[in-house]
Amino acid sequence: MNTIVNEQGIILFEIFPNPSTGQFSIRSNEVLQNAMVQLMDLTGKVIYNRALTDDKQTISIDAGYLPHGMYIIRLQTDKKMQTGKVIIRH
Repeated sequence: MNTIVNEQGIILFEIFPNPSTGQFSIRSNEVLQNAMVQLMDLTGKVIYNRALTDDKQTISIDAGYLPHGMYIIRLQTDKKMQTGKVIIRH
């Protein structure tokens, strides 16, 4: 599990399992309404893009088609943008 916290130590979101075989979940501390989730390689190239229109706190992502390695997750709402990392191992 990778837990992303702010300067005050408040959990913003969690990525689990991490490392992953490519299927993982992102759980936010708030409802993800009108949010965008992006998965990027380490060069910054966006390889997965998903708009979240329903009110959920946890979403699942299947990225098992990607080669093993480290990827950056960007979670953006209308109020803020947060980033984390996920490791994919096959």
